[in-house]
Amino acid sequence: MKTLLNFRMMAMGLFIFLIAGNNLTAQTNWVKHENNPVMDNFDSDDWDRYYFNPIVLVIENELSMWYLGTNDNSPNQIGYAYSTNGGITWISNDEPVIAAGNTGDWNRNKIPNTVLLDGDTLKMWYNAFTGGSEANLSIGYAWRHIDSTDWILNEDPVLEKGSSGEWDFYGIWTCSVHFDGEVYHMWYHGYEEDVITEPGHMGYATSPNGVDWDKHPDNPVMEIGADGSFYDTYIIPGPVRFSGGQFEMWFTGWDGDSNSPYYFEEIGYMTSVNGKDWVIQNDTLPVLNVGSPGDWDRNQVRVASVVTHNDSLKMFFMGHKPANGYQIGLATEDMVDGVRDLDQLSEFEMIISPNPIKDITTISYHLTSASTTSIVIYNQQGQIISTLLDEKKQSGDHEIIFDSKGLPSGIYFCVLKANDETQTAKIVKL
Repeated sequence: MKTLLNFRMMAMGLFIFLIAGNNLTAQTNWVKHENNPVMDNFDSDDWDRYYFNPIVLVIENELSMWYLGTNDNSPNQIGYAYSTNGGITWISNDEPVIAAGNTGDWNRNKIPNTVLLDGDTLKMWYNAFTGGSEANLSIGYAWRHIDSTDWILNEDPVLEKGSSGEWDFYGIWTCSVHFDGEVYHMWYHGYEEDVITEPGHMGYATSPNGVDWDKHPDNPVMEIGADGSFYDTYIIPGPVRFSGGQFEMWFTGWDGDSNSPYYFEEIGYMTSVNGKDWVIQNDTLPVLNVGSPGDWDRNQVRVASVVTHNDSLKMFFMGHKPANGYQIGLATEDMVDGVRDLDQLSEFEMIISPNPIKDITTISYHLTSASTTSIVIYNQQGQIISTLLDEKKQSGDHEIIFDSKGLPSGIYFCVLKANDETQTAKIVKL
């Protein structure tokens, strides 16, 4: 089996070959579990007859889930369940852990979006709306000590819709939050007009504490795709993690081909080195499709969580078909030896030598055709350290010098973009 990484010791130093890929693990092949759905409930008397938005967290190797529960007559409330067998079966609480608000409250209806464990504190960001018209969509915040069962809710929304005429004026729907140890990053779904009929794009905000947020001035940072793509009507941010020097996001897109906007949603994958500029890995094909006719998830799959558990990457998603309502499914990543097969990759190639470095290293790269090419160095926080190149280059072999004098020791990332491909390589400064 050929693999993505080939290590060769040479007199000049350690050459690292990174061919056609910006991360080491394959992010394209997911396999739905044979026992799906892993959570279903059809008792019409239960408060959580239908399950939405499974937000899963690994705590001491046990899977914990917060989910939206509702039935035909009740507002949206947040439930809790746990699994001891890898997410195949779940045990849920009899009652919601965060109940609905009072009629007219800004957060009468609550939908969990992200739960993070920060030290001994669980922090939750949730979607909130009053009910009826969805024009009051906003983001709320709650927290509790890990040993407590009582959630404390922030009195006011922490992120609200934009002003009249702005792209997110109608409301904010679904967010994903990542904490890098210093800064909280949020990506959210916004609409300028009616949620059902208008395109929905993705915005970006940052916060020092998870409560006080600043929207990025260049919002929306990700717009819907071109006609014919699977996200040409709206794009909903999903779980985010930082791995290999970049943000990875699994998102939900809808192509608008159905008369109902919530049918035939499918799941895609994209990456970013700074949280603002995103590259979708396959612009035309989702990484997880709806099921076949008759399947429980025939009409919709919407991603909610991706976690690493027992050395396996697991995705928990919401599935739907009209006869069954909404249920929760599990998919696992299909990888071979944890890396991509070289036969599936292109000839896009970058070599960094020496690496590790003291001060100066040479970045060599090969282009199969002429292309506008950029090479940017980032630190571990996703901040740009140096733009080494941003111009059109002819096909063939090229070299450029990176001088790291004045930079502290640590890990940096070299990002090469050309021919609609992106490649990331780690640089270690001694």
